[in-house]
Amino acid sequence: MKEHNINLKSAILWAIFAITIVAYSNHFNNIFHFDDNHTIVNNAFIRSIKNIPLFFKDGSTSSVLPQNQSYRPIVSTSLAIDYWMAKGYSPFYYHLSMFITFLLQGLLIFLFIYKLLDASCSNDSKFYIAVTAAGWYLVHPANAETVNYMIARSDILSTFFVIVAFVLFQYSKICRTYFLYLIPVALGALAKPPSVI
Repeated sequence: MKEHNINLKSAILWAIFAITIVAYSNHFNNIFHFDDNHTIVNNAFIRSIKNIPLFFKDGSTSSVLPQNQSYRPIVSTSLAIDYWMAKGYSPFYYHLSMFITFLLQGLLIFLFIYKLLDASCSNDSKFYIAVTAAGWYLVHPANAETVNYMIARSDILSTFFVIVAFVLFQYSKICRTYFLYLIPVALGALAKPPSVI
């Protein structure tokens, strides 16, 4: 009976991921638009992964428009890696890398809520509450623009790192003792400063 329960829970998790993939399946080849032009398409700095150290030294590498330049080296680094993987501007690779991060974020949200409910719910109920919340987050239309808009990866990355910090704090005594959970917060701040808050 216990093995059946574990198999059912695994099937539910995989079903949530499958539903999310189906929900976003038509976005992988969407083209660059709006701010993608000055931060990605016309930005010569992201065309070489050799520029990655420069992203951490100079915020002007984030955009060709001076009024839009900001210090977000994690975002520029991810764009340079995507450019390198795509060997250019194939939108699929830019969408794929952020979609994988988004799926991992959903898994982390599940782990976070599961542990949050640890003291107040039974094992079965906390699983179902956590998986429902994570599933709702993954397929909610409010996230569609962020997942679809390539330069909005700053939101996905900063949120991802903040959730990593929470999960490390919850699950790892070593991370709590030595404040290692703050490392992902710092990385999140390098993607988008509000993650510090």
